Amino acid sequence: MPDRGERPYPLCHAGPRAGISPLTFRRPKTPCTCAYGTGLKGFSLPNVWRMKQFYETYSMNEKLAAVLREISWTNNLLIMSRAKTDGAREFYLKLAAENNYSSRELERQLNAMVYERTIA
Repeated sequence: MPDRGERPYPLCHAGPRAGISPLTFRRPKTPCTCAYGTGLKGFSLPNVWRMKQFYETYSMNEKLAAVLREISWTNNLLIMSRAKTDGAREFYLKLAAENNYSSRELERQLNAMVYERTIA
């Protein structure tokens, strides 16, 4: 439990589902450290923002949990940013996992609007 006056979510000015933008994130006073040491990489502000979006997008969908682990982080980011509905996200996640798509091929499929053409 945080001390009085300390925010429960130290990386941002609001709660986890407040719809904040990446510009709201502030730099922590001390570098990110944990039990694994201080040489951690990948915790830049944009990456933390993407991790937050990823959690908020998929945390309530247990059905996709296994598929999410089968594709790369880059493919997850592409699908998360380009697919508008849960159905579209599920379609593209399964498509990428079943066909082992590279990020370029997945981007081609997203640009070709395969999901929209399939359900029409």
